[in-house]
Amino acid sequence: MINRTLKWLARRLGILLALLVMGLGIVFLWIVSAGNADPTFIVGIAAVSAFFSLVSAVAGLIQAVEIQRQRENAENPHVLVYFEGKSNHMIYAIIENFGHTPAKEICIKFDPSPLYMREKQLNDVGPFANSIPLLPSGKKFEQIIDSGPELLMEGRTIRFRVSLRYSSLNGHTFDEEDIIDLSYMKEATLPSPSASEAVMRVAKELESISKRFDRVTSFDSIMVETPELRNKRMQDTIKDSRDENQSAE
Repeated sequence: MINRTLKWLARRLGILLALLVMGLGIVFLWIVSAGNADPTFIVGIAAVSAFFSLVSAVAGLIQAVEIQRQRENAENPHVLVYFEGKSNHMIYAIIENFGHTPAKEICIKFDPSPLYMREKQLNDVGPFANSIPLLPSGKKFEQIIDSGPELLMEGRTIRFRVSLRYSSLNGHTFDEEDIIDLSYMKEATLPSPSASEAVMRVAKELESISKRFDRVTSFDSIMVETPELRNKRMQDTIKDSRDENQSAE
């Protein structure tokens, strides 16, 4: 509430001072026209009016500088680096320019560096090993990092410091740092198993089934037959039983 009040006063300071100076001017003219004004009082009013005029001029200068700063900020690029999970369970590093003008010579480094596909440091891959020459306004670049289960695996580092350096078309250079913490991804949902983990799990299940099947078939205790074979076996059994009964008679 206090900050809003101060900003409101700062935006309207020039108008308030101008009204105050006009009021003092009116009081001064009224006293002079009355003809009984004390010279010391008149000098005092003139000094106060001059002071407020000076303050008004300074406020106008500050306001002009602020407008110029806002204009420059609106014309500058604004690059952000963040991680994003996709529907294919892969996590990507996103480099996006949210500013109104292109950014050039974009250099990005991570500390510590995440592993790229469990093979090498992300700092040594693609746009992180070499600077991005130009990124237009509203555009983004995506670089795959690894699967979610692999990157968020227990014991792996999930908090990274990002150092970002880029420049605008008019030559202004920007050095920024940020922290990327992936703990929210880990706590939001339980990561699905990666493709390699799923294949290994199926292979173990098949191996277990194969061993059980070998143990059963080694004792000839399993037989697979179709319904037709079963009917034929039952008929043969009945026929053999009849033949045995006839032989006994």
